[in-house]
Amino acid sequence: MARKPPTFRLRLVAAIAALAALGLATAGGLAYLVELGRTDARIAQSLSRAVSELHRYADAHPGHDAERLVDGAVAESVNAAGECTLGRAGTGAWTHAGVPEMCSRVLEEPGLPAYLSSPPVDQPVRVINATGQLGGYAFVTVPVAAAPESGAADVTGVYAVVVDRGAQRAQVSRSYLVGYLPVALGAVALIILAGWVTAGRILRPLREVAATAGEITAGPAGRPDISRRLRVDGPAEAVDLAVAINLMLDSLQAAFGSQRQLLDDVGHELRTPLTVIQGHLELMDAGDPDDVGTVRALALDELARMRRLTDSLVTLAAAEGPDFAKFVPMALAPWFDEVVDKARGLGEREWIVESRDEVWVLGDQHRLTEAMLELATNAVKYSAPGTTVTFGLRREDNWVRLFVRDQGRGVHPADQQRIFERFARVGAHGGQTTAKPGTEPKAASGAGLGLAIVHKIANVHGGLAELRSVPGDGAQFTLILPVYPAAPPPSPNGGAL
Repeated sequence: MARKPPTFRLRLVAAIAALAALGLATAGGLAYLVELGRTDARIAQSLSRAVSELHRYADAHPGHDAERLVDGAVAESVNAAGECTLGRAGTGAWTHAGVPEMCSRVLEEPGLPAYLSSPPVDQPVRVINATGQLGGYAFVTVPVAAAPESGAADVTGVYAVVVDRGAQRAQVSRSYLVGYLPVALGAVALIILAGWVTAGRILRPLREVAATAGEITAGPAGRPDISRRLRVDGPAEAVDLAVAINLMLDSLQAAFGSQRQLLDDVGHELRTPLTVIQGHLELMDAGDPDDVGTVRALALDELARMRRLTDSLVTLAAAEGPDFAKFVPMALAPWFDEVVDKARGLGEREWIVESRDEVWVLGDQHRLTEAMLELATNAVKYSAPGTTVTFGLRREDNWVRLFVRDQGRGVHPADQQRIFERFARVGAHGGQTTAKPGTEPKAASGAGLGLAIVHKIANVHGGLAELRSVPGDGAQFTLILPVYPAAPPPSPNGGAL
């Protein structure tokens, strides 16, 4: 079984804790080194001050010999904790002042008394930080000479001040271990706790996304349920994420709903021709050539209707993909002339052009041709022979209107809002006005997908499809498209680029 990797929340908090610990350790280490430096500086100042006090004492007692000078200076010295003042004249015993335990330890330190007893004449004052065999001490030694009138040798004594440097530095270390380290560990613990809580709040939308995805996948009765939505609150980033996810779920819900509706409509539309073909085949007299021919013709007609339905479904499915239309700048006027010429062969109608403005759009010539011919076919289907079908290309501000108007029966107001829907069924309504002679209903019961394809083509081009109709006085279908902002020069053939 594969080991589950740590959560993002845990890794984020661990990274924050590591950075915090590194920062506190670095700050504490630097502060510790600075404090050690300050300790050494204080020791050096104390030793220098002791030398100055010896000189003041010697200046105040000019007639003293070396022994009296050393003994007097040691007796009047002021020692802080961890300091010892030592004096010796000739080869006599050491005199000392300060904490007795400190002075005893200095005198018993191997090699240290002998080192203090022989200060070099050419270096009368020495401040030394001694380690190793001499211990962790800092000390100053001053050679003491007798007064000139005493007639004694030049160097007859030594004056020394010793500080337990190791103890003072150890005290600094203890203060950091006892004071700073617990505070730093407590700060890291608080940072971890705050980071855990904050990371939980920040990552809550992600957990909700995962939970919602799980609920969608395992919906009621094991079927996906995409009706749930994320809660929109919290930081701005969380709100943006929740809104984006909700919009995606809205799109998915609409797509699934449209898919279910499409399957229901397709099932209904295909069931009718299949039932018709099956019923006639079951009742057909195989021994009667006329009956066989009639059923054959009926079956072929129903199969052709099923093929047209399938082709329309393929077109609608392709409209959802990115390659449905290939947009290029195109001049509409020459293209419009070609569309009208193609439409004239659809039926015996009087084809006229009401307006033809010079305008450019960013569009797919083949898809727009498909939409306009569908509208022309629709006009021929639901109008009487000899009536007028009018084409128009008119610019209005930043929009262009491409319309086809017929003189058929028109569309009832209750049907105009849904006529562009797939498999929209419109037809007879109570209270219809009297139709012109020879016209048929604008849309018979069981309408196909042609107008839905027109609507989709308009939407893909950033526009819309519009219907204006007065029952009994025809209908006008219009494609409304945005004008291309800068008209490029036309191609050499005068058509779309």
